[in-house]
Amino acid sequence: MNSKLARQIALLAGIVVVTTVIAELAGAANLGVSLGIAQVVFAIALTAIIYRG
Repeated sequence: MNSKLARQIALLAGIVVVTTVIAELAGAANLGVSLGIAQVVFAIALTAIIYRG
């Protein structure tokens, strides 16, 4: 696996975890809401990675 690809995958996975934890600590109603917020942030980050090349 390409080193750049591995870093990008690790970055996206980390973004999901960190965003979920932040949403939970900020008082999200439940884990589903936290994961929904993380999904939106994941999509934004993935789009940024794709456009960056």
